[in-house]
Amino acid sequence: MRNLPSCVFVLSLLYMKRLRSLHSLSLLTKIDNLTTKEIYLAVTLLADKYLIDEGEDEQLFNSDLFELTGITNERFNLIERQVLLALNWNLFVSSDEFKQFFSLFKSQIAKRLNKNIDILKTDDSIKFYSHIIEYFALTSLFLIGITLSILTAIHIGTLTHSTLMKTLNPTIDCSQSSISYR
Repeated sequence: MRNLPSCVFVLSLLYMKRLRSLHSLSLLTKIDNLTTKEIYLAVTLLADKYLIDEGEDEQLFNSDLFELTGITNERFNLIERQVLLALNWNLFVSSDEFKQFFSLFKSQIAKRLNKNIDILKTDDSIKFYSHIIEYFALTSLFLIGITLSILTAIHIGTLTHSTLMKTLNPTIDCSQSSISYR
C-alpha cells in the first residue's frame, strides 16, 4: 500500500463533512448496501486524485482498493460517481476552508491528547495514530465477534432444521444438506 500524505486524509474528512451536510445524500441511497467504509474509501480516493499528481508514488488507484478491500471495480466506480454527484462535482477546497477545517481537526486531536493546541507537535500525531490503530483493532475484534455469532446462529439453525426434518420424516437423509457457507 502506498503512503498517502496526511493532507489527503484531512481532505477526505472534509469531503465526508460536506456529504453529511448535503441534502443530495439521496443519491448515495441508490447504491444497495452502501457502507460508511465504502463512502470513506471513495472520498479518500477522490482526495488523492485531486491532490496527487499523476505518476507520483502516493497516487492511489481504484484497483489498489480492490486488492485491499475486495470491492469490485464496477461497484467502486459506481460509488465514486455517486459521491461526485452528491458533492456536485465540487472537489475544490479553498485555502481558508482547509485551514479552518484543519484547525478544527487539530484542536480535536489536541483535546483527545489533553494537550494545548499550540504545543501540539508531530510526535503527538504519532500518539494519536496509536489511538486510531487501537480503535481499529477493537473494531476488528468486535466485527469478528459479530461474524462468529452470525455463523454460530446459522450453524445452530441448520442443525435445528436438520433435527426437525429427521423428526418429521425419519426417512430423509439430512447429512447431505445443500446449505453452503461462503
